[in-house]
Amino acid sequence: KKLETTATGIDVTGAIAGATNLGKVLQYKYINFSYQQGTTSNTYSFVKTGGSTDFSIAMTPSSASSIIVMQLNTFAGVSYESGSTQQRAKIRFEWDIAGAGYNVINTFGYIGGYNLNPADTIWSPDHQCSWLFHKVSGTTSEITWKVGFAKMSSGHTGNFAINADYLAGSSAYMMEVTP
Repeated sequence: KKLETTATGIDVTGAIAGATNLGKVLQYKYINFSYQQGTTSNTYSFVKTGGSTDFSIAMTPSSASSIIVMQLNTFAGVSYESGSTQQRAKIRFEWDIAGAGYNVINTFGYIGGYNLNPADTIWSPDHQCSWLFHKVSGTTSEITWKVGFAKMSSGHTGNFAINADYLAGSSAYMMEVTP
């Protein structure tokens, strides 16, 4: 047996064919936050960790060929105004290299659902959401990661919230790995 599942994980015996360089984690940054914020706009706003403080994680890659992995875990919720049948939202990851300005590196869309009774103003059940993205750093200068969110379009009414569940909060990590 070369690979065996155990009660505490996986045991590997000997070499795994073709797995000559599995890489390794060089840096790991982590943040927890529970500040709730919402939007009724289809213009992006940065996610906040409290008050006017933008969520951000920064690191300086050791190599331009390193892979930067980013993951955001949160609860998202949508409200529906009376007469509305749907609400959708979008999330985007942005990063700034060495203070040159933020650039969009990926956009995720269609978070939300449908209001089954358009006569009511309601909150949908919170959606536990996790967004994962990775990209070659291309630099050895500091990278700062932020997350923006907005309503999907002006045709969708209501509100979209990050940390819609006050008890759960959000977490995010950014790590540098070797290719």
